[in-house]
Amino acid sequence: MRLKFVSAVLVGLLIVVSAAAPARGADRATRDAQKREKLAAKVKLGIQSLGTGPDARIQVQLRDKTKVVGFVASAGETSFAVTDSATGQATDVPYADVSKVRGNNLATGWKIGIGVGIALAIFLILVATEVIGDGER
Repeated sequence: MRLKFVSAVLVGLLIVVSAAAPARGADRATRDAQKREKLAAKVKLGIQSLGTGPDARIQVQLRDKTKVVGFVASAGETSFAVTDSATGQATDVPYADVSKVRGNNLATGWKIGIGVGIALAIFLILVATEVIGDGER
């Protein structure tokens, strides 16, 4: 009798945990999307405060590790354009794709970099605790 009871409890727990797992994953995806939106808003604010034109020198590292160097030619609602001074080639950069920014306004560049770093650290900690937490159960 005791073995049947323990088995029933374990089956019940397994059902509850498996039902909660997709919801927890959806919450994580929502949190990640919200963090990216906040980060994109910070980058947008930093680019706008830096200004546009040949004096607004900038170096941008994207999430895919590519670098774009030049000056901010224009800044829009969802992206900004960086023009290479040597070639004159313009690159459209979405705010959401930026991971690091350095510009001639170092105070702004540092603030954006620190904000991006903190957000990424929090994201990595949350991901690590979710992975480690799932492995313990």
